[in-house]
Amino acid sequence: MQAILLSTLVAAVLAQLGNAAECPLPSSDAKAFSAKNFDYIIVGANALLLTILLRIAEAQPHCQVGVLEAGVFHRDDPLVDTPGELSLFSTRNGGLTWGNRTYDWAYVTTPQAGLNNTVIATPRGKMLGGSSGLNLMAWTRASQAEYDAFDKFAPGHGWTFKDLLPFLKKVENVDKQSNPFPGISSAALSNAVQTGPLFAGSAGPVNVSLNTFMSGDVFPWVQSHNALGVSTNVDPEDGNTAGVRNLQVAVNRATGNRSYVGYYCESVGRSNIHHLVGAQVTKVNLVKKGSLVTATGVQFLSAGKTFTAKAAIEVVLSAGVVNSPQLLELSGIGNSKLLKKLGIQTMIDLPGVGENLQEHIYSILEWQLKPGIQTFDEIRNNATFLQQQAVQYQKHHDGVFASTDSAVSYLPLQTFLNASAVAAQAKAIKKGLPELGPLTKLQKKQYSIQSSLILQGVPQVEVIQLSKGLIVPQPNVSYMSVLVGHQKPLARGSIHINTTNATAPPVINGNYLNNDFDVQTILQGLKFALKLASTPPVSHSVAALISPPPGLTDAQLISYIRATGSTGSHIMGTAAMAAKSDGGVVNGQLKVYGTKNLRVVDTSVIPLQLATHSQHTVFAIAEKAATMIVAANPAG
Repeated sequence: MQAILLSTLVAAVLAQLGNAAECPLPSSDAKAFSAKNFDYIIVGANALLLTILLRIAEAQPHCQVGVLEAGVFHRDDPLVDTPGELSLFSTRNGGLTWGNRTYDWAYVTTPQAGLNNTVIATPRGKMLGGSSGLNLMAWTRASQAEYDAFDKFAPGHGWTFKDLLPFLKKVENVDKQSNPFPGISSAALSNAVQTGPLFAGSAGPVNVSLNTFMSGDVFPWVQSHNALGVSTNVDPEDGNTAGVRNLQVAVNRATGNRSYVGYYCESVGRSNIHHLVGAQVTKVNLVKKGSLVTATGVQFLSAGKTFTAKAAIEVVLSAGVVNSPQLLELSGIGNSKLLKKLGIQTMIDLPGVGENLQEHIYSILEWQLKPGIQTFDEIRNNATFLQQQAVQYQKHHDGVFASTDSAVSYLPLQTFLNASAVAAQAKAIKKGLPELGPLTKLQKKQYSIQSSLILQGVPQVEVIQLSKGLIVPQPNVSYMSVLVGHQKPLARGSIHINTTNATAPPVINGNYLNNDFDVQTILQGLKFALKLASTPPVSHSVAALISPPPGLTDAQLISYIRATGSTGSHIMGTAAMAAKSDGGVVNGQLKVYGTKNLRVVDTSVIPLQLATHSQHTVFAIAEKAATMIVAANPAG
């Protein structure tokens, strides 16, 4: 009876959660779009692309900018707009949109040997706004040392933390709220208030805020971190990311909505910007002119018909870490051996395309909590509370449905290992683990940098507290789940086409957990999470460990990790910014090697995985890319 009542209420709740949208819908008229003469064409209307097109249109109002998106604009759709806890109405951790092809490309990997031959879901947003309309809205930066490492892959192009900081600030509008987390000293708080303007933006289109609703297990969890020597980090945006924090999220507190189409709403009224949705680009049209290849436009499918759009100045791929390398290969840019097998004419032999895939790997733990501790499970367990919160969200834009999980910690290896053990790990990584086989030039550079970052105390593990049951939640029971994620794994995978059919998904092979370092790092994080849960005060809230079963040996925990491991949906690196001789695909200006006017601007260009959620970083990359594009074409 309760399940029937809740399913009925859920339908009613979803119907009333939507907020009135202010942004008009984009065009779906492919014929009219194809007839226009564009200066710039941008592929993929994700949040990054929207950043680029707005900046180009502002700087060059006489230029015509066309943007194509395979998905649609889910305007006023509560499954996208609503930040909080619709995941509790679904068996998928991502809620009602992950795996739903209306919103998600719903890609999967090949069977992963390191994860017991499991096929791993690889969600990618198929909508205007891209994966920013699908993700869990975390708004975090990497450490200063990690951004500084970018510059080692493309020296002299302004990729250090100092160089990126203006762009990191430009994209955001941070809500100045007080931070209620325990463990914040008055001195640290005073310093954060004084230095905040140096690191936080206040005028960007992405609204950023802290959650206003805290579950009953959050503060005890933070205090247990403090008890084990992990400090509360009140200002993790300043380049030092270690510690436990109150997670910032891309949520507009004025509306209670996810912030993901701010750039679209700013751009849609401009006469020189033209959006087309429901249009899947299948190929970049390339011609050989002298020593370089020129992109003249794109082919795309709309309603089953093929169209062409022409670009006079540049084509920018922002199709995402999966689709951008796929498009490059379909267009004749990639490993010539692969292209030849498929009968595709090689325009540029660039073997790095689709290689260098890197991804965060997580394992999950779950505890049953004692009665009386309110978590997000309350909206699953209590129909009255569910209805009250729906009304609260609709009227006041706050409460459970405007909130996400808050407590996240980033931990260096020094949290788990002594100095000599850390040094030994760093040395082994720099040398190259035997199970990884012969290393490429790019891997040698990456592993040398990763070794240095470990010694510097850069976080390697993320621990995310989730105030809800995710595995097999039972009625009228509250849970605390924890995700433990390896942030800088050594595994390298690939994304490649195996057909000339542009609508077929590419082959994704992450090679996840193919080496001992990656496995051992997650194991150490898992054991630390178990230690946290047995440390007061959070231990006083715990009734029982549900998963993994208590009392497992290290070998048994490793088996558990391989059985339960999944990804963080933070894939990077498949069109890496690095020297061509090292296996790079784009240069420091994000231009594809061997082309005159084709760039890639998305997470695929990031050369080395970051210990952060990727959203904020890629927004900043897009802002920087827009500056580069305008500077390279001053006359438009």
